[in-house]
Amino acid sequence: RMLFALARDGFLPRAFASIHPRWHTPHLAIAAQTAIVIAVALFGNFEVLAVAANVTILIVYAVCCLAAMELRRRGVQEGGIPFRVPLARVAPPLALVVIAWMLTGLKAGEWIAAGPILGVAALVFVVTIPSRRGLLAESDTR
Repeated sequence: RMLFALARDGFLPRAFASIHPRWHTPHLAIAAQTAIVIAVALFGNFEVLAVAANVTILIVYAVCCLAAMELRRRGVQEGGIPFRVPLARVAPPLALVVIAWMLTGLKAGEWIAAGPILGVAALVFVVTIPSRRGLLAESDTR
């Protein structure tokens, strides 16, 4: 669902956000993800792929923690509070500490393995700024 969400939010082509009319699934995103995984599995080194995947997902989790902290700071709620989370104020900062601790244990080669993925992600972020601004302006007029 990450490709679907990235497409929905303007980071990837809109086609990846399309939903199948019968099964109500993001079928193009699933097909693309499957093709990428097959290609990487066939042509990549498993250890390098595992490290790169773990490093990048830890960074995604860290960004989610930062976003949760910022949304809480702003008091952003949609339709009220759906449920209460024990220690909700301290969980994201604690998670960030654990993630930072895990990332500081990486060797240079492991950062190098994750580097291309992080580089592509940064490039996609910069290249899609105009389209995301358009989506944001579109949602503001609703």
